[in-house]
Amino acid sequence: MDRDKLISKKNLELTFKSFDKDGSGKISLSEIKSIFNNPKIKDDKIFDQLLTEADDNNDGEISLEEFKTIMLKFIQ
Repeated sequence: MDRDKLISKKNLELTFKSFDKDGSGKISLSEIKSIFNNPKIKDDKIFDQLLTEADDNNDGEISLEEFKTIMLKFIQ
């Protein structure tokens, strides 16, 4: 996939919205867990680390801007 297409504003927003199941404008810890819905992951520390890594303002959720930031870090 072309990197520019992958990180386009529209694609990031669409991906964010698909993760934001309740439409709150933020991705919660429970939504993170549902994204990775993998029974092999039994340790919640992994999800806590994902949230901590992305949650710049420490409100316990990932905003669209925080999501964009972490995705850009991830693909660079």
